[in-house]
Amino acid sequence: MAKRSASTDKPRTSTRTATARKTRPAAKFPKDVTLALRAAFDKKAEDVVVLDLRKAGGFTDFFVICTGANTRQIVAIERGEMEPVIHVGRLDTARDISDVRDTVRAYALLMKRGIPGTVYNIATGVARTMRMVLDALIDG
Repeated sequence: MAKRSASTDKPRTSTRTATARKTRPAAKFPKDVTLALRAAFDKKAEDVVVLDLRKAGGFTDFFVICTGANTRQIVAIERGEMEPVIHVGRLDTARDISDVRDTVRAYALLMKRGIPGTVYNIATGVARTMRMVLDALIDG
């Protein structure tokens, strides 16, 4: 049961977060989390946050959340704040792209009905190239 804060009367959770930095992470993470962070930074991820869920009793011990700069670049270009040049990596790479809201709903459902020890793959099943994603963002 979540504790309530006297000042806001909102539930507080015991889940700790740590913001990972490219130079020195704020916390010591297990090897698999460190590998995920390294991969995120290699892909130029921004606003990287690691959620420590070990005490939450959920489906995972750690959860890594991050953002990318492509949409920010597009918005800055549209506002005239930046030259109309978008810096990207390989555009032929294909990925299964999911809306974060759908993914969070799936995680919530797994926390309620998932079977411990079972492997689940949350995906759309449709591979899209980064060129397709970038074109959709630009065409907006």
